[in-house]
Amino acid sequence: MIAGLLGFRRRVALIVALLGFLLLYGVSQVMSVSPPRVTIDPGLRPVMSASDAIRVAQSDIALMAGDVGRNPASTISSARALRGSDITSAEPDGPIFTGDQALRTYWLIRGSGTFVPEFGRSNPKRVYGTGYLIIDDASGEIVGTGMP
Repeated sequence: MIAGLLGFRRRVALIVALLGFLLLYGVSQVMSVSPPRVTIDPGLRPVMSASDAIRVAQSDIALMAGDVGRNPASTISSARALRGSDITSAEPDGPIFTGDQALRTYWLIRGSGTFVPEFGRSNPKRVYGTGYLIIDDASGEIVGTGMP
């Protein structure tokens, strides 16, 4: 009788723990699919949509992840369209654009996933869990990356 009661308690504890895990997992999945914050600086009319810029970023993050054998999943937290002249105020270590490039529109995409500095060139590869990409709005090309 006592052995049966102990076995029952263990099963109940296991079920409660499993339900708790599933609840936490479900909450984390909902939080990870929150839409990114999208902003477009005043006076700009980007050619690319924010969702297109985000897709470019996610594709590049997946390539970086594949390069180092990691999961290609990523979460984008924000997408901002801004002038090249404003990038260093948003990201102090970002590229400095001058002349015509300073007047162009770029997308600054921040997120988490697998970020590799000097993608494809450094060995051994350093990997960061968060970072940003700068995408030229007119061409869709990635013109800068950074890791915190």
